[in-house]
Amino acid sequence: MKVPDDFVRYLQSGASRSGELADFPLWFEIWPDEQLEQWNKEYEVEKYAPGFFGFAGDGGGEMYAFGPDGAIYALPLIGMEPKVAKRLAASWSEFENKIVKHG
Repeated sequence: MKVPDDFVRYLQSGASRSGELADFPLWFEIWPDEQLEQWNKEYEVEKYAPGFFGFAGDGGGEMYAFGPDGAIYALPLIGMEPKVAKRLAASWSEFENKIVKHG
């Protein structure tokens, strides 16, 4: 899956790869760029949540993923399937606006 261009720009900008979110789920940690594909394979995302592509976690058993519609969802790493996906934002830009800026 091709990740959205605005997500790629965010990664290339050197912006924080982890931190607080303004609302639930309250924390994010973006996976290392070079491991995105591998971690999706290891978590068997395509098998359990076809059309989704994981890119981060919350440090507590939830994965953040781009959905087939380009929106951002939270999926449990155990019991992962599309019907339990919780929509967090309509796009990366919307998700990025939820990141708490300090300083």
